[in-house]
Amino acid sequence: MPEVREEVINVKLAEALSSLGIDARAERARGRRRPDIRCNYKGLIIGIEASYDRSDAEKDAEERIKHGLADIALALWIKQRFRDVPETELTGAARASR
Repeated sequence: MPEVREEVINVKLAEALSSLGIDARAERARGRRRPDIRCNYKGLIIGIEASYDRSDAEKDAEERIKHGLADIALALWIKQRFRDVPETELTGAARASR
């Protein structure tokens, strides 16, 4: 079974945040000097760095703050089991997750 790439989860997360009324956009993986997800909320730029690797998410979130690319940066550590969930079932699996 093919792995669900982190970028796919980023898109799903941005869609979920958008449904809550937050201007959230998943960044495409062209340049690594942008947050995985960029949210604009009441004048704040919130960067979300999502990764299957905890230290990678934390390091990237810290870099976004250092480079002034976000006012707030969040590191999101994705559970490994989401790699094996079919994309069509990903939203439901995330909602059912504890």
